[in-house]
Amino acid sequence: CRETAFIYAVTSAAVSHSVGRACSEGSISTCSCDTQTQARPTGRDWEWSGCSDNARFGHKFSRKFVDVLEKGHDFRYMINLHNNEAGRVHVSSSLQQDCKCHGMSGSCTIKTCWMTLPNFRDVGTALKDRFDGASRILPDCFDVISRCCVVV
Repeated sequence: CRETAFIYAVTSAAVSHSVGRACSEGSISTCSCDTQTQARPTGRDWEWSGCSDNARFGHKFSRKFVDVLEKGHDFRYMINLHNNEAGRVHVSSSLQQDCKCHGMSGSCTIKTCWMTLPNFRDVGTALKDRFDGASRILPDCFDVISRCCVVV
């Protein structure tokens, strides 16, 4: 049902979000800031710097931590993994640019930008909206070969 699907998605999203944010804060010793995801320039006096949230590491960690609970290869297993991934993908794709101005008296002669994850309330609200309109998937439409189900 939609409620169960939402719980799976929001749980994996929460793990991904928390770990990604903790990396950039320096709370986890095995990861740090994301240096590969860079903010886009907004002007000529711009510099990528700061510490971007490490959504990539959070996504990988969540996959290892949350998906390990799923056992088997039946329909429910596949749907649960799909909903877990949906939550993680939503977090990873919701990075947004955050900037800070530097200069005398707030003149913003140089702008430093980095990528941040939105607050988790926004992530949860967006996931809830997506799952409110979700379709129910029946086991008889599940294609074992392609491991997906097409809902018309």
